[in-house]
Amino acid sequence: MSAQTVSFWRIYTLESRYEILKMLRLPMYVISTISFPLVFYILFGVAMRHGDSGMGTYMMASYGAFGVMNAALFGFGVTA
Repeated sequence: MSAQTVSFWRIYTLESRYEILKMLRLPMYVISTISFPLVFYILFGVAMRHGDSGMGTYMMASYGAFGVMNAALFGFGVTA
């Protein structure tokens, strides 16, 4: 890899790290993005995991997608 490629990835990594730290300082972000999918999975995904139906896996994937979409929407819509 060239020096320019390494520099690009270092800049991208630092930018991502600092954006994540900035967002973690906002309580509304932490509650809505991290806690809601986790609580929903525990309430519904674990409760519906009886037998070998695969419902727990489905719920984990869908609530994971919910968390990712929530993080993306929250990152663009809120400024502090």
